[in-house]
Amino acid sequence: LPIPKSRAPYAIDELDGALRFVDVYGPYVRYSELDGWVAWNGLRWDRQHGEHGVKLMVRAMVRAWAEEIDARKDLKDDAKVSMTTRVKGLLSGSKLKNLLGHVRTHFDVATPGGYFDADATLLGAEGAVVELTADGVKQRRMIPEDRVTMKTGARLNPDAKHKMWDAYLDLFVPDHGTRQALKEAAGRLLLGGNRERLFVVLMGRSTSGKSLFLKLVDRALGEYAGPGDLTMFRGNIDERPRVDLVRAMPKRLVHTTEASEAWTLHADMVKRIAGADS
Repeated sequence: LPIPKSRAPYAIDELDGALRFVDVYGPYVRYSELDGWVAWNGLRWDRQHGEHGVKLMVRAMVRAWAEEIDARKDLKDDAKVSMTTRVKGLLSGSKLKNLLGHVRTHFDVATPGGYFDADATLLGAEGAVVELTADGVKQRRMIPEDRVTMKTGARLNPDAKHKMWDAYLDLFVPDHGTRQALKEAAGRLLLGGNRERLFVVLMGRSTSGKSLFLKLVDRALGEYAGPGDLTMFRGNIDERPRVDLVRAMPKRLVHTTEASEAWTLHADMVKRIAGADS
């Protein structure tokens, strides 16, 4: 049977501490085996400090609980001291671990893998979310229902221009056809998924600006981009757990540099990843 969402009055043990926690902080905490603890920090869902944030919430709950006991008129002083000691004891190592164990399995908190950053049309930015739809681009304040944890490395500015960027294009990409192709490829990176099933290879002589282009796009996309390892596409891949793929799939750009000429790309793996079959 499912655990009831709450019961009053709360007993002072790990289970009822967990129920009290979910009543207060349930909308702002999630847990999954894939993501671990993820907590809403007021601006966005935070993976990096999720567990730390949850423990801070538990401390705040315990402090408020102790204050409620102290304010009760129906309790004698010795009873207040005893109950307050038991409440604060929930912060001890084993009891805190048990309390959090109950919280993370609660049906309001437990989530499946892929719960976050699954909407391909949402792009997290600093303090905001960008909606990318057929009707255009809209920037607004992020809300918990967006389920966005990542953010770009730059704010949205559709009219942004820079002399150094123009100089880069003039020097390394003078051909307007190539320039348009790069622009379209970079634009597609804003959307999640890979609808066009693109596997982009930048080719050119040494010092032709390829790595610099990737570095600039990587910095602009922030947490949505990251380096990958070409071994994920390499031939003769064994059946080991693919931690590299798990880390790469939420990204909207995974880039890498030149591979050894002795390597052979695994055609089936390229198709699976570029075609989003994995």
